[in-house]
Amino acid sequence: MKTLFEKIRRNGRLSAAVLLLLINATARAEAGLQCPPQPPDAPVSTAAVAHPKGLLWEIERADARPSYIYGTIHISDEDVLRLAPPVEQALDHADSFIMEALFDERAAANFTRLMYTDDDTRLEKQAAPALLRRATTLLEHYGIIEPAARRMKPWAAFITLSQPPNEQGVPLDLALMTRASSHGARVYGLESIQEQADVFGAMPLSDQLALLRDTVCGYDEVQRELDRLKSFYLARDLAGLKALEINFEQDNDKLSKKVARRLITDRNRRMAHRLRPRLNEGNAFIAIGALHLPGDDGVLSLLEKQGYTVTPLY
Repeated sequence: MKTLFEKIRRNGRLSAAVLLLLINATARAEAGLQCPPQPPDAPVSTAAVAHPKGLLWEIERADARPSYIYGTIHISDEDVLRLAPPVEQALDHADSFIMEALFDERAAANFTRLMYTDDDTRLEKQAAPALLRRATTLLEHYGIIEPAARRMKPWAAFITLSQPPNEQGVPLDLALMTRASSHGARVYGLESIQEQADVFGAMPLSDQLALLRDTVCGYDEVQRELDRLKSFYLARDLAGLKALEINFEQDNDKLSKKVARRLITDRNRRMAHRLRPRLNEGNAFIAIGALHLPGDDGVLSLLEKQGYTVTPLY
């Protein structure tokens, strides 16, 4: 029987930076697909990015004990899972642990239910034959056999394909949750599983199919780009991660801008608002995707507007 973590990995968690890379990848013809080439990215300066460096940040206000925000990346990797001493100190002594969405056995089952359907929104009813063939072939690398792949919703297929197919072990955010729980921290989620699924599931089917096509067309390149993404993360380079988002939005494509808004900007506001009770309690350890931290519309800037002082610790 698969472990919970294996089920979660197969379910395809939302990964902001990887999905941004997916849509911005250079497309090419593959398996009969119409994959028009996209223009190369223009150079982007990151000099003016707010909060450009650091993964662990102290969040302070006079009326509460300090709390900590740690930027994560939703992959399982030995280098990523190795925590620096300041991170371990903050995590092991936290009274509460907050992540994007709680993902236990029930949540994994609910997310799986949301990914599959027998109605006319399923992949085999919506995707053109060439796209369906290529998508189902790629999904086999994730242990999803063709009959199941045909029942996937288009958004679920491209989210699954945005992850490394051969990843083993526990993703970082879940490893942090397990460690915090073992030290007695209360555990909270900022979003529901339904809200996470709706980021893309509530988009028109035509948009979902366009995203799936771009995912399939640029699949090999995206898998290669994951190493670059990880290098930005391990260097604690939030400005570099933000540059990926800026490049993506400068595509001047309506769908690209819609994805960036739904995946990053809208969720930043929601998470910053929902953090208030935990920050008022103090001594919270908050683990959210690193791409949600930097920029004028990032969670750190939004918290500063609420009167908090944010200070990089690592």
